[in-house]
Amino acid sequence: EISVESRQSIAEAVQKTESEPGNLEAWRELGNAYFDADMPPQAIAAYSRALAIKPDDTNILNDQGAMYRQIGDFSRALSNFEKARQVDPYNLESLYNSGYVLAFDLNQIDKAIVLWRRYLAQDRTSETSRQVQSFIDRYGSTSGSNVRK
Repeated sequence: EISVESRQSIAEAVQKTESEPGNLEAWRELGNAYFDADMPPQAIAAYSRALAIKPDDTNILNDQGAMYRQIGDFSRALSNFEKARQVDPYNLESLYNSGYVLAFDLNQIDKAIVLWRRYLAQDRTSETSRQVQSFIDRYGSTSGSNVRK
């Protein structure tokens, strides 16, 4: 069930995209409204429209990637996160997200740990960095024992 607030946000954002179809922020708002309402396919579509206007927007790439992950399209999610890192090699959100998908969705712990270590090289003080460190502490010791396919 979608909340009244979410419905309102979506309706306002839709109206804005209809009156200003070339407005990046309108499409971002619509994508975010669908994201918050847990409507991944609609969010992905809105973010695609935003990326057609500004293909290298790392925030939109990350948010759309998160929605791809939500629907189980892990390769597209990783592709978005990778593109965000190509635009900004220091994009912490994409490092975190890529590591998360690799570790918890694809069971590629070794690859995840490489990305998480890159994350920690840039950020050691945030709440997210403590979470990343706990992932490495928990899974890092087992990383060499994974069976490679």
